[in-house]
Amino acid sequence: MTALQTMRDLTTRARGQTPPISVIIVDSSSLLVDSFQHIMKCAGFNVETAKNGEEAICKAEIMHFDLAIVEYYLSDISGRDLTNMLKERTPGISVMLLNGSIETKGNNFVKDISFKAVDPEKLIKISRSVNDNW
Repeated sequence: MTALQTMRDLTTRARGQTPPISVIIVDSSSLLVDSFQHIMKCAGFNVETAKNGEEAICKAEIMHFDLAIVEYYLSDISGRDLTNMLKERTPGISVMLLNGSIETKGNNFVKDISFKAVDPEKLIKISRSVNDNW
């Protein structure tokens, strides 16, 4: 977590509010990333983006994320492998895989699997549930 994020969280908690959920969106499609980022920022989330697994790992090393929305078929690593790497670096992070397939259902680290044409309301609902027991 950066110093700025920590200061924002402390200020928010001092006001009796819950800090916004911090999300990283990892997808090679800039159109999808821009759409998801807009939807989620409008809903009050803190949002970062990455175009591949390497960039996501670099950001996860310096920032804290509550949720990762990850494309299953990235150019440099599979979504499943990236999920495992993110979980090692950030215990407790929730993950939503995009372009899911039946085989990903067995991954205990994944909160939900959705196709890329996910309904914005479903995206927000799943993202807000990151603190729920699953």
